[in-house]
Amino acid sequence: GSELVSRALAWFREGHAQRIRVSVADGNEAAFAFYRKFGFFPRMTVLEQKNG
Repeated sequence: GSELVSRALAWFREGHAQRIRVSVADGNEAAFAFYRKFGFFPRMTVLEQKNG
């Protein structure tokens, strides 16, 4: 996991990406901790509703 994310981040930086976003399920504290190690931080919450 860590090696894949490190390589992906390097690829995005080489391409001059201005922002990199990952999605984590609410309550998945292990994923939050994992991505925080790479400098990610919570920015927004998305609310959804199933229709039908």
